[in-house]
Amino acid sequence: MNINYLKSFVNFKFSKKIILSAFLFAILCIGTYRVYAGTPKKPVQKPVFQSEPVVRKKDGTLVAFMRDNGDSPGRIQKSVSADNGESWTVCKKTDLPNPGASVDAISLQDGNWIIVYNDLEDGRYRLAVSLSDDEGVTWKWKRYLENNKDGSFAYPTVIQVKNGLIHVSYTWSIKNDKTIKHACFSSDWLKENY
Repeated sequence: MNINYLKSFVNFKFSKKIILSAFLFAILCIGTYRVYAGTPKKPVQKPVFQSEPVVRKKDGTLVAFMRDNGDSPGRIQKSVSADNGESWTVCKKTDLPNPGASVDAISLQDGNWIIVYNDLEDGRYRLAVSLSDDEGVTWKWKRYLENNKDGSFAYPTVIQVKNGLIHVSYTWSIKNDKTIKHACFSSDWLKENY
């Protein structure tokens, strides 16, 4: 595999953010331009051009969350690597509904995990944020950034900044109005009303 080509394909800088792309089988980018090509015995999923979030557990295991474009019911899929991305398990459906839309997930400063996704089996008119306190085994808290049947809300990206606030950007579209929307909140906001 030509690493120079991969560098141009992955032409961004995210220090310490791990990104999984389902380009061919799997390309794992760790840090800045350190590229590892995964060698799974079976494809992680069908080859497509998209980026999928990867979160590192406290024990070092990597967990990748992927959109599901397969059979019903539509769910976010999960693949795991215990060898720093050299190999991956075959994807398995989680309990989180998803219509085959993009998702993003990160580990927060307090060790909790957050995932942003369309929590529907069909459509993108609802955009949810869920919080896990057990490294993605369960997602106990959920709030909605958007919930409007006339709209389409997709392609979320989530980060947490030094002061602990969580920022999410995503595409926002209702009828002929389209924009990129930004939301900012604390993890405490996700736990309100529970």
